[in-house]
Amino acid sequence: MIVSLLQLMGLSKREPVHSRAEEGPADKPARAISRGAVSHEHAQASPARRQEVKSKPEFHGRTLGQLNEIDKYHLNVVTIIRKREKTNLIGKKTIVKETIGIVTPNTILFENDILVVFGENKDILNYCAGGY
Repeated sequence: MIVSLLQLMGLSKREPVHSRAEEGPADKPARAISRGAVSHEHAQASPARRQEVKSKPEFHGRTLGQLNEIDKYHLNVVTIIRKREKTNLIGKKTIVKETIGIVTPNTILFENDILVVFGENKDILNYCAGGY
């Protein structure tokens, strides 16, 4: 039955039904540049996108309102994902990731914070590469 279905589709057993080799060829160089700084990205149809990036060490302990440096990257911080230790009912401690919600100029950045930013691809790549 499988062979006949493949034949009906015009495929032989040896032909791959789906190949990922051509999927996203432009993304490969972008990922190589941003490797290590990018946690997770969210695809957008426009040149702007939302992406999770690591907070830079020079930002730690400072508020968003104090950071003129982030303005030079032309990125907007949407929210922050922060690791927190949580204790369950039986006393076992685990590390969980929590979104802190809406950020304000008084929001303090800490080590290991993941910034969810929105901006153009080139600006996100520049942030990840340490440019400007």
